[in-house]
Amino acid sequence: MGRDEDNQWEKKVKAVAKYVSNLVTLTRSGSNSPNSLITFNLYLQSALQTGKCGLSTYAYGFLTQGALTVFEEDNFSQASFQYEAIRQLINTVEATDSLEPENYENLSKRIAQHASKLSQPEHQARATLAASHLFISSKLKESKNCLACLNKAISITKTIEDPQLSRVILLEILDTVVSIFNIKSDVVDAKFLNNTLQSIQTHFSEKQLDSGLHFQNIREFIIYKQNWKNLVSQPPREGQSEGGDPVNNTSKLSKSEAKSEAEKWNSIVLNQS
Repeated sequence: MGRDEDNQWEKKVKAVAKYVSNLVTLTRSGSNSPNSLITFNLYLQSALQTGKCGLSTYAYGFLTQGALTVFEEDNFSQASFQYEAIRQLINTVEATDSLEPENYENLSKRIAQHASKLSQPEHQARATLAASHLFISSKLKESKNCLACLNKAISITKTIEDPQLSRVILLEILDTVVSIFNIKSDVVDAKFLNNTLQSIQTHFSEKQLDSGLHFQNIREFIIYKQNWKNLVSQPPREGQSEGGDPVNNTSKLSKSEAKSEAEKWNSIVLNQS
């Protein structure tokens, strides 16, 4: 029987959730234990399932009193475990249904703090970058915190001693900034994107940037968006099925909408190469 057919459904599901919580707790055996990661993942799965059942309080408890407590207290010894744990936590929070807005915001802030304190700077930068998405989801729109995460990720990345790794992560950040500007320019505006571009272009030589396809692809995307004719919806060419052109498929804009969109992108300044 489902929720609609059983008036005891919620009571039964809560009883199962309590039972699961007790079982998961039993798998935990202290700091640096191999079981810590298992316990952590069981708490994440429990949060997802109780969220699907609409049990917001239980889902929040599995995340805060469960997964986050294990992360904070059990001291995952390997840096890669710390990083993967934070990434899994971010993905789970984004995917967990029915979290109350205040609880979701509190979780997001705690996770962002932990992301910036991982043991290796490359993990700090990438985890903080991933955490930025928590603040612009369907559950929460906190532009200030999103931008703070992006700026933090940039600052951390510039401290990485390996120039090649630093360049790779900075381009990952730029990719994210461009993506957010593309769909949510009220969060990341042209000034922020231009500042990010300028920061990267001054941190690395033009030759270093031009040597990689990643930066060139980003440049080409921006240039493409700056021409309104590229953005106008076009009818299928003769012999082509509807939706057969992936470029035209990405932008179904009228002429006036395309010109407005291109105007937005023409505020982005690219160094001439």
